[in-house]
Amino acid sequence: MLANGKFFRQGSFEEVFNSNDELVRGFYDYNFIREPATGESDLKEAVRTAIINKRAGGTGLISGRKAFQRSFEEGIKLLHAIQDVYLENAITIA
Repeated sequence: MLANGKFFRQGSFEEVFNSNDELVRGFYDYNFIREPATGESDLKEAVRTAIINKRAGGTGLISGRKAFQRSFEEGIKLLHAIQDVYLENAITIA
């Protein structure tokens, strides 16, 4: 596992992530424990995240799972909504 730009922990998945270390636990909780996507709020959440990201100076999102684990039409709708945020000139850096 890499943490803060340096190699932090080595071992099997269970050895690394069954740790009580706060840094490891925080990394694991953030990256691996998520509510299953229901799709109901994914579009709203993706647009909100894109707006926050753009206002903070970001230039794009990684949205693979949210877009590609659903029907083609729903995935395209989600990706277009995110693109629209970055193309909207009224949304500027905070």
